[in-house]
Formats: sequence, C-alpha cells, structure tokens
Amino acid sequence: MGLKAADVVRHWITSRQLPIRIPPPDRLWISATLILAMMTTAVVASAKPVTLVVRGQPKAIRTYARTVGDLLAEADIRLGGLDRVMPAADSPVYRGEVIRVSTVVPVVLRLWGREVLDRSTASETVAGVLKENGIELGPGDQVQPGLTTQVASGMEITVDRLTIGTRTKNVPLPFSTRQISSPDLFRGIDRIIRPGRPGVARQVWQVAFLDGVPTGETLVRSDTVTPPQDQVVEGGTLGEVSRGGNVIRFTRVIEARATAYTGGGSTATGTVARPGTVAVDPAVIPLGSRVYVEGYGYGTALDTGGAIRGHRVDLYFDTAREVDQWGVRYVKVFVLD
Repeated sequence: MGLKAADVVRHWITSRQLPIRIPPPDRLWISATLILAMMTTAVVASAKPVTLVVRGQPKAIRTYARTVGDLLAEADIRLGGLDRVMPAADSPVYRGEVIRVSTVVPVVLRLWGREVLDRSTASETVAGVLKENGIELGPGDQVQPGLTTQVASGMEITVDRLTIGTRTKNVPLPFSTRQISSPDLFRGIDRIIRPGRPGVARQVWQVAFLDGVPTGETLVRSDTVTPPQDQVVEGGTLGEVSRGGNVIRFTRVIEARATAYTGGGSTATGTVARPGTVAVDPAVIPLGSRVYVEGYGYGTALDTGGAIRGHRVDLYFDTAREVDQWGVRYVKVFVLD
C-alpha cells in the first residue's frame, strides 16, 4: 500500500486520539497487515470507564491511562506525603475499576470534655479518624457527627461519654387536712384540733452524667420511712347569733384588727364618710357588704385604705375623742346575709 493509504490510517488514528506515533507520510509505507494490526491496537487502546473517588466523592470518567499514577496525573491530582490511593499508583488501570484517593485534611477532636486535639487525617469517615488516632469507644459514648459521616476539612468531631449513677435522698411527704364540722363555732371560723405532721420518704434516683456533668435524673423508687399525720380542722357551721336582743344572721365571721378614723371626706365608693362607714380590704370583704362589728354595731363596707390589708378594718367615728376611746381592738366582724 502507498502513501495515500498511510494518510487514511493516520487520519483514522488521530481522529480518535489514539496513543500511536505515526512517522511523517513521506517516510511511511504501511502494509495491509500493519493496518490491520494498528486497527486492532486502536480497539485495544480505547478509553476505559473508571470511577474516581476523591474523599468519598465519586466521579465517572473515561481514560487511556495505563497506570493509576498516570490517571492521577491526567486528573491533575498530586498526592502529598500522607495522601493515599487505592489501588497503588503503579497498579494498572482496568475497565470499570474504582480508584479511591484519600487526601489529608485537618480535623479537631473533642474528647470526653477533657481534651481538644488538632489532627491531620486521610480517613474518609469519622469512624476511620477515631480508629486512626487509637480512640476506642465505650458502650455509653456518643459521637457527633455520626461514625459514617464523610470527613470534611476543618470538621469538629466530638466524643462524649454517657454514664449512669444513682443517688439517694430523703424528702418530706406533705400531710393532708381533714375538715370536720362544729356547730359551736361561727361560720368562717376554723380551729385546728390536731396539727398535721409531714412524713419522710427515701427516694432512689438514677442520674445521667455526660462527661461527668449531670444532665438529668429519673426517679427509680420511693419508700415511705415515716408516714405523714393528717391535720384535723374544725369548721364552724353556726350561722346566727343574738346581740342586744336581736338575732343576727351571717354568712361568715372574720376575726379582724379594728382601728378608728374620723375627719369626713369622700369614701372609695363615692359616699361621704359617716358613722357606720367601714374601710376594708375588698379581697377579704367585698365593697358594699353589710357587716356587724362587735362593740361598734352595724356598718357597710364603703371605703378602703392603703394600710387596710387582709384581716384589718377601719371604723369611722364622728369625733377624735371617740377615735381615742376605741384605739385598736381585735374583734369579730360578721358578714351579713
């Protein structure tokens, strides 16, 4: 075959970018046998599909590289002293092969709340980093991120140790109050006839510790050491009383500290203060309530006062002399029906 056939073969080879060196056409004579051999070589030397995995990231490529090292050079990947490649760089490249490249990246290890280690690693997963650094996990250890997580540059890997302990403590048991009725007491009057007494319980708690710091506890059991004693209270049911020949019917009785005032003026309800006006704490005796105060007589809750809080009342008198005579007394205030 002459020069024209050689040009055809040259074009066929170069159009497919085959790695075959062709001498200049003016110096090439190619026989039919050689053409067949070259075409066979072209078929053998066709691009091979492989998967290149760099730090866990796969990429499908086609290559004419003969060795793994050639493939890395083709992909412009330069290995550092601690970088790893599998198969080895001098291994041949086969069709369909998976080639893994692990390059070194910095990571931070935070171990059990005590140590912080800066490390460089070529491992692709968190589990590999821990194994590479000789870190053995206990049954209660927790790893963040998870063991199968792909390692990234600058990643922080935290290992915490969860332990369980117990503690025992004594706690008070509250007592209950039992109410009984007494027809001898006025309504609203209670009398303790037996004081209550708290009991004692011994509790066992399961405590969770994360790196030695308690994070939560669960009650396992509670045993009564001393049972509580109920408080017994008599509650009055007597709803009427005779005063000055008159029967007074009431809803309840309040034992109050009673003081006196005078001077006139307007009340909190807009009325004019006069005898029978009683200043109260509205949270105890609602404004407008009719009352009977021992030693004072009938009155109406019409006023309030800055110092009138709780079981306190202020009684209006016409004169300062009456105010002085009253002074301060502890009286029963009957809230009328």
